[in-house]
Amino acid sequence: MAHNIGEMFYCGRQPWHTLGNRLEQPATLEEALSEGGLDWEVKLAPLALAEEGESRAPQRMAVVRQDRLPGAPGRVIGVVHPEFKPLQNRDAGLLFDNLFGITTVRLNER
Repeated sequence: MAHNIGEMFYCGRQPWHTLGNRLEQPATLEEALSEGGLDWEVKLAPLALAEEGESRAPQRMAVVRQDRLPGAPGRVIGVVHPEFKPLQNRDAGLLFDNLFGITTVRLNER
């Protein structure tokens, strides 16, 4: 998978890789999360060596998707410092909506 794309959407011209769900108009936050495959949250979980169940690594935490079961591919998406505060996809979308003065209306309806 040279393009390294999971799920995505686009509006307008089809991307060079021809992947993604085509939308007829710009997406609202809810549509973007759904169509882009981003409607999930993460949490921090303790790390331990697989062969030593009680051997914790307290200086690091795993960032795990809450929509995937333990052991599922793609569940762990990163490793961070224990004081790291994850930003959820929905909160990031709301941040951009607030920065650009958008609520739940489409960009082209403003």
